[in-house]
Amino acid sequence: MFSFLKSKPGVPVPDSEVVARYNVLRWRALFGIFIGYAAYYILRNNFLLSSPELISEFGFTKKDIGFVSGTMLVVYGLSKGFMSALADKANPKHFMIFGLLMSAAVNLMMGFTFSFWVFFGLCMLNGIFQGMGAGPAYVVLASWFPRKSRGVITATFNISHNVGGGLIAPIAGGAVAWLGQEHWQAAHFVVPAAIAAIVAAIFFIFGAGRTYNEGLPSLNKIVNDETELIKTK
Repeated sequence: MFSFLKSKPGVPVPDSEVVARYNVLRWRALFGIFIGYAAYYILRNNFLLSSPELISEFGFTKKDIGFVSGTMLVVYGLSKGFMSALADKANPKHFMIFGLLMSAAVNLMMGFTFSFWVFFGLCMLNGIFQGMGAGPAYVVLASWFPRKSRGVITATFNISHNVGGGLIAPIAGGAVAWLGQEHWQAAHFVVPAAIAAIVAAIFFIFGAGRTYNEGLPSLNKIVNDETELIKTK
């Protein structure tokens, strides 16, 4: 694993500031993984949205589209399991951002690709990097939110993939209207990649990793009395 992805301790927070800092950072942590995972879906669902143009402009067949999308889902599933195991040993914030940026880079290349087999290879790479999204997100949730509230918080987080999946159509449609139909490839791949890169920057600035990575003690040491903690301002 790259050094910058490894889990490292943050600057220790003074004991008197732990609860206040925790109450701020836990919502920033949720915000980071929410927008980050939504961006992952923007970069995952854009391929099928571009299939009419891939067929009409590049001569792909419906069978080709099905083969690529099906294989990518298999690769994504395998990667998701492997990457989730790696995420346990990483700074989940950095891990998730790295995967998002790599997926954006692959999408950027897809915006300039014409060959079916190159497209196929890039889609497989995208499937691998897409697997870096879910694992670290759930590591963050477990690190910041007690079991009593984790169900509601997890349900809130799970809305993110619906948000991301729903945004890609208006993003691509707006980009086509802005750039012109002749630039459909940039609209479907380059523009979403640029948006994902911006989201990654926002995630890096405002998001959070584990409590350990932010200089705080573990959750079980912070939450001695959960009711009192929630009431703390």
